[in-house]
Amino acid sequence: MVDTLRQRLLSLATMVLVLYVIFSTITSPPPRSKPQSSENQVTSNNYSRIFMDFFISYQNYIGTWSSKSTRWLTQRSGKVYFAVKYTKPFLFRFLIFDGVYETDASYALFTDIGIDDSAMLASWEGELKFVEKHDRDPRDCASVLKLDYNRENKKIEGKISSHNCYFEINFSLNEYTYEMERNPKIYYSIFSSLLSIVLILAFVRHIYICNHNMQIAQRTSILTIGMNGAIDCFLSLWNLDAGFKTWPGFDYMLFAAFWTAGLFVFVDMKLAVLVWKAQHPEIFDFGISIARRFSTNFQKRYFLLVLFANIVLISSHNLYYITIPAMHFIFLPQIIKNAFNGYKETISPWICTVVLLARLAFVSYLFLCPKNFASYAPDSVVAVLTIAVCLLQIGVIWLQKSMPSFILPERFRPQIYNYFEDVKPGMAEELDCTICMSTISTESDDNGTAEYVRRMRAPCGHRFHEECLIRWMSVKMECPTCRSTLPEINT
Repeated sequence: MVDTLRQRLLSLATMVLVLYVIFSTITSPPPRSKPQSSENQVTSNNYSRIFMDFFISYQNYIGTWSSKSTRWLTQRSGKVYFAVKYTKPFLFRFLIFDGVYETDASYALFTDIGIDDSAMLASWEGELKFVEKHDRDPRDCASVLKLDYNRENKKIEGKISSHNCYFEINFSLNEYTYEMERNPKIYYSIFSSLLSIVLILAFVRHIYICNHNMQIAQRTSILTIGMNGAIDCFLSLWNLDAGFKTWPGFDYMLFAAFWTAGLFVFVDMKLAVLVWKAQHPEIFDFGISIARRFSTNFQKRYFLLVLFANIVLISSHNLYYITIPAMHFIFLPQIIKNAFNGYKETISPWICTVVLLARLAFVSYLFLCPKNFASYAPDSVVAVLTIAVCLLQIGVIWLQKSMPSFILPERFRPQIYNYFEDVKPGMAEELDCTICMSTISTESDDNGTAEYVRRMRAPCGHRFHEECLIRWMSVKMECPTCRSTLPEINT
């Protein structure tokens, strides 16, 4: 048991390290223009270091800008970061976004601006010196920056104008504190951790059901469990990456990553192994040591498949509007398995509903909440598609509780075997039920008024009491007498 846990943790650590390197490499956008100053060179690959430097070395300000023209930037309003270093002269660092979200690709970073004045009020006017400007060449426009800095009120106002490009951008900023960056991460960490706990409780409930009813474990789609594991592993890496980008709130992002990683390793993995063992009972015929070896090999293949799935998700991050709705078809394999086999009793519809709603809550936060901690731009199309995918699965799963094959045409539906056999009282031989070891009586229980007596006959020809066989089949789908496979019963 200890060796298995050690192997799991070692495999997880290796996989997280590999995936994080891939995640950081792929998701860092390449620079679209060369830095124009050798001093303080900044590219989009070390974009996150800008904010790290802001919080450590500078007094930070945040605000908005507005413009009546789109000659320089594509939007008419956006977000501004401003950093001030209290030295003599004062050093200013200016970062402007072409929009209000950090996912807006266009931004410009200006070199440090020195003011030879230590007074509480300071003004400065001069030509902008770009370190980097995305999408458009800043040399096309001769821009002038004018600002008024009030150190006492911790407020900055100013404008950027250009005479040859005919634009003017006004901006106003207030002090940006450590708590303003950290608090959204705290709220997100609590939100993400609660969702992970809900998912843990849901999957632990299914593990409990599978341990007490191996038939449910045999009917569970292992691909569904694997897709859930891949999502949890991906979220753990995403939380780590989001925490490393800026220092404030890193420990809280690490806390969120801990819950998602724990969900993947100790719950998803345990459930996958349990389902696999239930679907391959023959491995225990070779002894415990051989069965453990088979189980270890399965866990290795499981980790490799999750690794491959995460690499695909990370490398296709630019196609998020396709991959995010697609990755939430997590119960589609279970729906297909239920339909082709006529299963009514599989994963509880309540568990499926809780899992899908928890996944949906996370997507809704990122793509519908305009003030999410990552400053992602809302994308209602992705959110609506994901909501539709999840709600559709919930509806189908609940309908399959009574009509498991309703999504299939009549010709593709599984044939239902009729177990029930009606015989006239006293007209058939009396047999023993091998389950309860009592006689299957063919006498009428209604004082001779009943025309037929019902008993159950398996495809192999063995007969049983109705209540005995139904109770037996809820545990094992094998004939109690000859161990042949029993088809589903249409109750």
